[in-house]
Amino acid sequence: MTTPSDTTRREFLMGLAGAGAVLAAPRSVFGSALSVQEALPTRPIPGTEETLPIVGFGSSKPVLEIPTEGTEPLFGVIRMLLEHGGRVVDTSPRTPEIDAEFGEVLAAPEFSGRLFVATKINTDGEAAGIEQMRQNQRLVGNRTLDLLEVESMRDLDVHWPNVLRWIQHRVHGSGRRSAQRLHQLHLASERAGAAHAGERV
Repeated sequence: MTTPSDTTRREFLMGLAGAGAVLAAPRSVFGSALSVQEALPTRPIPGTEETLPIVGFGSSKPVLEIPTEGTEPLFGVIRMLLEHGGRVVDTSPRTPEIDAEFGEVLAAPEFSGRLFVATKINTDGEAAGIEQMRQNQRLVGNRTLDLLEVESMRDLDVHWPNVLRWIQHRVHGSGRRSAQRLHQLHLASERAGAAHAGERV
């Protein structure tokens, strides 16, 4: 028997496979009448009117190779991502030296206003979590950090209050849109906290 959740999962996987085919296919396959952006599936961000393409750039390998390969391969990958309608760059804290060079890539004028940057806290303890938040901000510089994840809810009870205070500080006085995002984050935190509490019971 097919359940709604089974159907949703199947549709998602089919869409993901189709998006992979889009990225792999030669540009001439699509012709001039169909843009790759139209072909790349998107999903809404819960609680907002924004949508994101379901294919993004998980940056581990090429970022870790910066010391040996330089940053030009990264520029090439992100250019291709944007050319095919992608926006999401998912990263996490690495060494300060690697983050500094990766940050310069993300700050390149050609990418200004075109990327959705997600990063993580993936450590235990309050002091370590705060240092990772600072490192994440150094990575993105003056641009907006679009998504900060507490990976696998790791030490969530410790990190989450600091994440909320940090975002409140960042958006203070920056307009109605940021205030709406913060309100949505508070609602999400309540749901996440309730789910986390349920897991511990």
